[in-house]
Formats: sequence, structure tokens, C-alpha cells
Amino acid sequence: MVVTTNLSNGSSIQKNFSFYMFCSLLDLSFPVKTTSALVFSIILLTSLVGNTLIIIIVYNRPELRKTVNYFIVNMAVSDFVLPLASIPVRITEIATDSLQWHIDGTVGVILCKLHVFMERVSVIVSVQSLVWIAFDRFVAVVFPMKVYLISSRFRAFAIASTWIVGIASKSLDLYMAELIETGTGVICKQYINTPTFSFSDYLTVHTAIFQIAPLILMTFLYGIIALTLRRQKRMFRCKEVHRRFRRKEGAIRMTSCIMAAFYICVLPKVLWIFLLLFEYEDSCSFYRGFMFSTYLMFYLSSTINPIICMTFVDSYRRGLREILKSCLNQRDQCTATRNTETCQQEEITLQRIRTITL
Repeated sequence: MVVTTNLSNGSSIQKNFSFYMFCSLLDLSFPVKTTSALVFSIILLTSLVGNTLIIIIVYNRPELRKTVNYFIVNMAVSDFVLPLASIPVRITEIATDSLQWHIDGTVGVILCKLHVFMERVSVIVSVQSLVWIAFDRFVAVVFPMKVYLISSRFRAFAIASTWIVGIASKSLDLYMAELIETGTGVICKQYINTPTFSFSDYLTVHTAIFQIAPLILMTFLYGIIALTLRRQKRMFRCKEVHRRFRRKEGAIRMTSCIMAAFYICVLPKVLWIFLLLFEYEDSCSFYRGFMFSTYLMFYLSSTINPIICMTFVDSYRRGLREILKSCLNQRDQCTATRNTETCQQEEITLQRIRTITL
């Protein structure tokens, strides 16, 4: 189904989108398009490889099978989905210098809906995973005697809830995403055509619930964790206790860095939403530069998780070395096998030549 509409009429967001679409359709120089497509392609490859490695390493190493690492794996899965659902569309737009959706019919509508839906569900899942990580660290540090409450059953429930809440909260996005007929072609966007529904309020509520409120909650939890660790460190002088504190502090630094890096990457996207809400318009050159930076930071959020884990946790680094060593050994075995087969074929050929000459 293709909806025919005039984006210059209707809500303020639709008017803003008309301006943004016009700016996006301006010609880009070939070096700029090539560089942009190359950068997004590198991010896509890095995200897919890095998050796959995180999943494999946690699966292979028993010492990493802890609650916090299961939530990190859950983030890795969502970070795997985000670039896969979104970056190919951005690269196509850059290559064609157009927002036009190039797949028609029912398949095109389904892919359009999945593109919008999965990108946004992935972000919601990542935010909730960060909240659960902060809660797990909070219980482990502030209430260490209650850590047994975070059982495997509770962990499974928490991980499942991130996807259930993400899918339920973004089900309206799945419904609203349509192929829209415009004067320049068919595009894939959310279609709002009802006087009783305020898309501005919808964006505001979702941003407050799934971006701002979790950030405030996690900042509060990590603040209490930091104060508790400092107080405990002063109370105990034993070297063994201090070693345990250092391990806890290392885990807290890793998880807080993951949270901070994620929000730094997502912040430009939130600012862009507010630009839509407040009907801000500037020059097309400003908009295009801002949007490239927004998408660049947004997609980089799917690559930071593996980098931080490899930087802070030695077990992740050992797991990576084992994977690389295994790959190198397999390559050497394949090379040795091919060399053996080549030698055998050469020997058979020489025998045949001797037989013929005799």
C-alpha cells in the first residue's frame, strides 16, 4: 500500500520533514558521497564483527557467564540489529542522493516497516539493558548480601522484558510506517493523518520515558555506587579486601563507560527530535552536516560496546586472542592440507610421465 500525501500540509513535523527532505535531495559532491558511504560501511562491518565476537567470547569462557555479561550480550544482539536494519538504507540514500524507497509492492511496505521498527526497538533494548546493568552493579555493591536475588530466572525475565517492552512500545511505529507518494517519488516514513493524534506529544513522551528518565535513574544508581565504594574502602584496610574493591571498581568503570559512551552517541539523535518539535529550520548546509554527524554518532553506538569490553576486561581480551589463534591454526592446517594435496598430485603426475616415457 502506498499512501499519497502532500508533506507541505498538516502538522509542524510534516512541514519540517518537507524542508529536510528538500535539503537531503540536493546534489552532493562525489568525494563527499564516497566518503560517507565508506564510513557507514566500516561502521556496519565493525559492529557486526565486534558484537558477534562479544557473543562468542561470553559463550566460550565460563568465567564471563555472569549477570552483567549476559546483559552486555543482550546489548550486543540489539547492536547487531541496529546497523543491519538501518545502515544499508542510509548508504542507498547517499549513493542515489535521494530518499526514494526503491522496493515496491507488499515486500517494499514490509521492509519499510521493519526498517523503522527494528531500528527503534534496538535502541529501546540497549537502554533497558544499560538500566539492568546499573541495577545489577547497584545490588552487588550496595546490598552484597542480597545478590542472590538476581538469579538465573530473574536474569532471563529481565532480558526477555527488554525485548517485550521494546516491541510493545514501538508497535505504533510499526503501524504508522508506510510508503508515502510525494512529488519526487515514494519514500518510507511514518504517516500521520488524524486530528486526534499528536505526533509531537508521542515523540516527547517516548523521549522522556526511554531516554531521559533512564539516564537520570542510571546516574543516580552509579552515584550511590561510587559513594558506597569510597566509604567501604575507608572502612577496610586489608589488602585482600582492597583487591576485591579494585575488581569491583574496574567493573563499575567498564559499565559506566558503556553507559556514558552510549548516551554521548545517542544525544545528537535526541537533539534532532527536539529540532523537529520546535520547528527549527536553518540552512541546508547546516542541516546536512548536522544529520551526517547525527547518523554517524548514532551508528557508532553499536560499535562501542565491544571496544570498551576488550579495553577493561582481560577475559574478553584472552577470549579474542583464542579466537584469533584458532582462526590462524585453521588457516595453517588448510594451507598444510592444500600443500600435501598439491604434492600428492605432483607425485602422481611425475609417475604418469615416467610410465609414458618408459
